[in-house]
Amino acid sequence: MVEWTDTQIRILIDERRNRNEEYHNFGRNRIRFWNNPPSRDFITRSQTINLCLRRQR
Repeated sequence: MVEWTDTQIRILIDERRNRNEEYHNFGRNRIRFWNNPPSRDFITRSQTINLCLRRQR
């Protein structure tokens, strides 16, 4: 079983919330949303979290 820290959970929830708002604010044309990747900070945090999870297994 994988245990996440409160900080990791908060980061993921915040990023999800922000991207969800972005997605719905584009209206009917969401191509621009899909062509715009998540922030670089989020990608780095996600990779760090994934590395931690792999090490715990």
